[in-house]
Amino acid sequence: KTKASVSPGDGYGEYDPQLKFSIPRQNLGSEIPAVGTMVGLETPDGHRMMASIAEIGGDHVVLDANHPLAGQNLHFEVNVVSIRAAQPEELAHGHVHGPGGHHH
Repeated sequence: KTKASVSPGDGYGEYDPQLKFSIPRQNLGSEIPAVGTMVGLETPDGHRMMASIAEIGGDHVVLDANHPLAGQNLHFEVNVVSIRAAQPEELAHGHVHGPGGHHH
């Protein structure tokens, strides 16, 4: 059993206030999802991103595109239950492969 901590910089990044912004309510269509719902967005340059609905106002919706764990220290407690030798293909690729082989 071991414990590990990951700082925001090594995890999901620092919280970026610029990634919390308001858009006109009408941009989400006639049915506005509830606060906390994730919605897909496309920036003017065609980049796709996910954001959660943070607030719903009369004529606007506040979205937050930060990861929900951004800015947080992450703490893990891990129990190692078994260890196996790396397969030749894993050694060649430099990373472990999950059940069913190589997927990426």
